[in-house]
Amino acid sequence: MVTTNEGDRRHFSSTARNLTAARAEVREARKFKEYGDLPPRELLTGEQLISEYVDARERAGGIKQRTAFDYRYSLRHYLAPTLGKLKAQKVNAQRLRDFYAGLGEGPTGERTRGKVHALLRAAYRWGICEGLVEADPTVRGRPERMTTRGPARPKAFTPDEAVKFYEAARVDRWGWPLAFMPATGMRPGEALALPWDDVTFRPDGSAVVSAEHTRGAMAGQVYETPKTAAGARTVTGSAVQVLRDS
Repeated sequence: MVTTNEGDRRHFSSTARNLTAARAEVREARKFKEYGDLPPRELLTGEQLISEYVDARERAGGIKQRTAFDYRYSLRHYLAPTLGKLKAQKVNAQRLRDFYAGLGEGPTGERTRGKVHALLRAAYRWGICEGLVEADPTVRGRPERMTTRGPARPKAFTPDEAVKFYEAARVDRWGWPLAFMPATGMRPGEALALPWDDVTFRPDGSAVVSAEHTRGAMAGQVYETPKTAAGARTVTGSAVQVLRDS
């Protein structure tokens, strides 16, 4: 008797003809425990493959809640209406290239293609390891990179621009988060959610800031966990003064 994470049960009982058949039965039982009543490999759709990949990574703690939300957003808005309806085994490189070509032009379209391709590639590689699919069409089916088409991608501040931005933010009564972020490298949600309990001032004038929380809302959902684990940092100089003046 095997029970899935959702509570579904199935009884596996038979006498195998040989060791190979016995191992196949064990693999089938393990697959049911992990994935429940997924259709057989030849009937599995692209949407089911990607959805199972995201669920499995989230259960294992391999991705943050916000990342899982982003993956499901890409699945729902870009993949499910088109590739998601196809059998995962039937998706080939040319079909992928045609799909990417329809995702829009310019920098926005290129970023979308890159995100969607990364999700598809990860899902297919995971599916191969789990025995859910046999081939990975993303190896040859890659999105075309923008070369000369469209405007140039946005660039980061130059050092001079960063200084001007910081100085403008410092003279604004409510500009301290904008000054604090470039001085520390914190994300907007981390800076806005920073409580005083996560700030420790040291006798030498520096301060230790631990970004344990974040504030971000998307589609009505609020996330409290930072996107990465590298949240603790020591800040000095002007960043400390920003904290004291805030």
